[in-house]
Formats: sequence, structure tokens, C-alpha cells
Amino acid sequence: MLEESSEHQTRLDSVEAERWLHQRKIRILLQNHRHSWALIIIVSAILLFLSYGEDNFYICLIWWLSFTAFTVFRAWLTGCFSPPDFEIEDYKAWHERLLVLAFIAGVGWGIGAALVSINLSPLMQMYVLLILMGVSSASVPLLGAYMNIMWAFQIPALWPYMLWLAYNMGGHDGVILFLILFFYVLSIVIYMRRLEANFTESLSIQYEFEHLVASLNERNQQLQQANEKLEQLTLIDSLTKINNRRYFEMQLEKEWKRCIREQQCLSIIMIDIDYFKLYNDAYGHAGGDDCLRRVAHNLRRTVNRPGDVLARIGGEEFVAMLPAVDESGAYKVAESMQKNLLQAKIPHAKSSVSDYLTTSMGVASIYPSAEITTLMLFKLADKALYKAKENGRNQIVVAQQDL
Repeated sequence: MLEESSEHQTRLDSVEAERWLHQRKIRILLQNHRHSWALIIIVSAILLFLSYGEDNFYICLIWWLSFTAFTVFRAWLTGCFSPPDFEIEDYKAWHERLLVLAFIAGVGWGIGAALVSINLSPLMQMYVLLILMGVSSASVPLLGAYMNIMWAFQIPALWPYMLWLAYNMGGHDGVILFLILFFYVLSIVIYMRRLEANFTESLSIQYEFEHLVASLNERNQQLQQANEKLEQLTLIDSLTKINNRRYFEMQLEKEWKRCIREQQCLSIIMIDIDYFKLYNDAYGHAGGDDCLRRVAHNLRRTVNRPGDVLARIGGEEFVAMLPAVDESGAYKVAESMQKNLLQAKIPHAKSSVSDYLTTSMGVASIYPSAEITTLMLFKLADKALYKAKENGRNQIVVAQQDL
């Protein structure tokens, strides 16, 4: 099963690589079409100039104007329907279009050479041949991405004129010219095959590199997400699923600085479950864990503002941080917490203050400044909590700010 899955993935990768390769080749051909039109018009104008003064000059001029219009239209067509950053979805259709355009361009060169050469001397006809050979050579790097597109241009543009010229010369000169042209075409074929192979290999390496970079980016993103998740896990209490002491201390430092800047009050509430050791003895550790989860759930119903923080900082101890809340507001929040817990009616058979689970709370509020620290605020709330427990538990005590 694993081998079949691996083979399927390999085929998918191969298909994707081939698609990417063809898309990149088409993109390069389109770019060459858009950038070579001016050179084509200039070279065709030189070919037209050879017929200047001949009887058929105006016919050649009509050819040149038509060929120029087609060249401009071809450049406009590829530029208009294929902006530089567009995605080539149907690369096969674009390949067919470019094949047809290359063939028409080759036929245009062939017709132009025939029209210009009708009344020229053999020497001038050789000049025409040199121009066509130059165009043929220059088209190799422009159209060499695809061999069939290259042939679609080369054959009608050069070969009919070469054969016609060799035939007209006849005899010994015709044979020599034919052999020269034969070896020229052979060298072009060899060069084109090597160019296409190197071009494909270069693009394949580029694809592998881009694929590797994309894979590394994906792995880095996954690693970053995993690190963020791990960071979150280190800030969450595994039992109650609320924040832990580390997160509380981080947020306390942050809110402390903010309250100094904005001159706002900062309050914290220390919460301790009354007689929790006796609860564990009566209901077992599994019952104790369930109790802690239920307490955390009910406390979270009250501490629900965006800036508020509820955390478990010890075995049965919780703390709530209330930014921009003064002493009276914090006391009301503490009362709401106790009310929610009493309404939950969590049985506690070993408690000496109630048949249900109760809590003791210490409230401390202060306006942070550079002269005092977060530890002082924490100690104030802890001292108030100690008094609440000392006074009989199941009550709320507000700390006296005797800093």
C-alpha cells in the first residue's frame, strides 16, 4: 500500500514538473515575441532595400508593409493576452498558437525573399540568402525552447529559397552551394538539439530549486506553527486548561507597564479552595482533579474581559488579574466568583464551613509606579488571602496598602 502511494505521488510530482516546464518555456517564447519585433522590422527593411530601383519594388513594398503589420500584430497579440506575470493554465493551446504564428512568420520571410530576388543578379541573390541565414541563426535562441516551433519557422523561411538558388546556379557551383547549405542546416539541427537539451536541463534544475525552496518554506512554516503551539502549551495548565503561573507572570509584567503609562489601577484576586486536602482524602485524586476543572470553569465565567487573566498558580490556588479595575470593582468580581461556585453546588462532605465547596479570596489593588514592583502587589493579595483563611475561610478580604 505504501509503495502504491509512493508511486502515485511520484507520478503526480512528474506531471507537475512537466507542466511547470512547459509553462516556463511558453512564458519565455512569449517574452521573445514581445521583444524581437523591432529587430524583425529592421532586417526585413534591409531585405526590401535590395529591391530598390527594380521593377517589382512596389510589390516588395506591399509585402514589407504587410509583413510589418503582421509582426506588430503578433507582438501586440502576445503582449495583450499574456502580461508578464500571468499564469499559463492551458499551455497546450498557447503552444499551438505560437506554432501557427512561427509558421506564418517563416512563410512571410520566404515569400519576401522570393519577391525580392526575382530581378536581382546572382550576387544580390546571395545577399538575400545571407540575410535569410542570419534570420535563421538569430531565431534559434528565440524559438529554441521547442524544436517543432523552430522547424515551423526554419523550413518555410529558408529551405525553399536555398534549394531554388542552388537549382538556379546549376552545375559545379550549384552542387557546392547545396553542400554548404546542407552542412549549415546540419549544424543548425545539432545546435538546436543541444540548445533544447541544455535549456530543458536548466529549467529542470530551476524547478527543483524552486520546489526545494517552497518545501523548505512550508517546513519552516510548519515548524513555526509547532513552536507556537508548543509555546501555548507551556503557558496552559494541562489539568484545568486555563493559563498557568508562567503566563500570569508574563501578563502581569506587561499590564504593570501599561498601567504605569496610562496611570490606571491594577487589581489581582488570590483564590484558594477551602480544605482541598480533605476533599482529596474524601473523593480521591481523580475527584480532586475533576473538582479543580469545575472550579476553573466557574471562575472563567466571571473573568471574561479581553484583558483579564485567570491562572492556576499552585495545587488548589488560582489568581485573577483585572487591569483598569479598582478595589471596589475587584471586590465585586470576587463576590461574583463565590456566587458562581456556590450555585455550582460541588459537594464537600469534609468541609467545616459548608456542605458544598467554598473558597477564600484575597483582593489587592494598586496604582503601579516605578517605586514599587509586581511582587509587592502579589504579596499584598497573598497576605489578604492568608487573613481570609485565618478568619474562618469562605470569605473575601481586601488587602491594606501598607507598602
